[in-house]
Amino acid sequence: MSHVKSTKVLNVQQIDKDKVLLEIEVAADRVQKAIDGAYREVVHKVNIPGFRRGKAPRSIIEMRFGKEYFYEEAQKELLTPAYIEVLNDQNIRPIGSELKDVFIEEGKPLVFKIEIQKEPVFDIKEYNGIHLTGGPIAVEDAEIDSKIEDLRNRHAKLEIITDRPAATGDFVIIDYQGYINEEKSEGIKGADVMFELGAKKAITGFEEGIAGMQIGSEKDLFLKFPEDYHSKDYAGKDVRFNIKLKEIKVRILPEANDDLAKMLGEFNTLAELRDDIRRKLLESKTEHQKGHYREQICNFLLEKNPQVDAPEAMIEKELDRIIKNYEIEFMYRRMDFAHYLQATGQNVDDFRSRHTDDAQRNVKITNILSSIGEYEKIAANEEEVKARIEKLALSVGKTYDDILKHVEEHGELVYMREEIVHQKVYELIIGKADITIDPNYKCTHDHDHEHDHDGHDHGHECDDENCEDGHHHSANNA
Repeated sequence: MSHVKSTKVLNVQQIDKDKVLLEIEVAADRVQKAIDGAYREVVHKVNIPGFRRGKAPRSIIEMRFGKEYFYEEAQKELLTPAYIEVLNDQNIRPIGSELKDVFIEEGKPLVFKIEIQKEPVFDIKEYNGIHLTGGPIAVEDAEIDSKIEDLRNRHAKLEIITDRPAATGDFVIIDYQGYINEEKSEGIKGADVMFELGAKKAITGFEEGIAGMQIGSEKDLFLKFPEDYHSKDYAGKDVRFNIKLKEIKVRILPEANDDLAKMLGEFNTLAELRDDIRRKLLESKTEHQKGHYREQICNFLLEKNPQVDAPEAMIEKELDRIIKNYEIEFMYRRMDFAHYLQATGQNVDDFRSRHTDDAQRNVKITNILSSIGEYEKIAANEEEVKARIEKLALSVGKTYDDILKHVEEHGELVYMREEIVHQKVYELIIGKADITIDPNYKCTHDHDHEHDHDGHDHGHECDDENCEDGHHHSANNA
């Protein structure tokens, strides 16, 4: 991750325990490039009498705007990237900053002073020898059988049958038209719609009414939309569906044998596949157990360290992060977060207010873990950061260099290091903990709180809807 830097720290003045004044220099060639860029941007936008656009001499442009204008534009371009670069290099996690002084002149380095309020460090008590409780970690054959069954369903094929009527569990392809008060409704119709009978994805009576129909037959169903139906235009109304059954398909599952294992491309035998499932389940359960331990650790440390506070600026930043995570989650579900807020009668301020306690807790945990890391001299090395970036790049389909550029330019490298340090702190505490394994232990908390835990690939997760067929539609209005 090393490359030539054009920014360096000239002086560091420690104002108090959590506040520092940095004097930072940006190389003269980078400053000149920014000033030249500001000039080029202006010269192509303004009309100067006697010159074609973009052809006016620099001296004329400077007479009109003044050199200071170009210095200010260059300063705007340079300050934030230089500041972020220093944060990354010095591994400073700021909660606020104030620009104190700036010097910029053509042909010379830019020098600025900035006062930074860092995340606070606290004296954390009693984190060695914590008592933790967990359950035994084991994988039963029945769990592996269930995963094998999931795989069989995922790799099932749909085959057309013609020798019997439709029944629960079949996939049917239909045309349908809905009538409200015997008036044809354009919003309640579908052609070549396929769905599974018994999946309960339509209103009550719809799937049940199709069961028993023969291919090519037609039938009217007299039903009623529920009062809480998602479309207010139809909620609570009587409806007549005219149904035409066009095809019946059954799911044909592959046998649980070596051929199924080979189909996945990674295994030669069913035994190898079962061993791999067992290993992944064991990893998943181990990680789940660690999650239980982390939750117990957080609760204990919060209780024993009431002196740890949560600065308002950190709470606001954490609320921003929580909202961003929700937006990403909704995006993955092909939903819109703003629509969710509207549908639940909230605005962003309401949402922030409702999550303030969560944000405050998360910030306190961050401060506790970071303080322990500071005291124990725990750091994230370059290989660990590289591995984290590679994992992130793989998960989002980007290159390593793309992700590295993004985290460096957006000041996220320090927080990536912080997450690695926090994981190491958890491991340190768990390693020194007094752990009781209770066969009857059950977790009563969701350990995947909004603080820092990475997603975990459990492997072999299956989706019954992904059958190999080209006619997958949905009956959204049925």
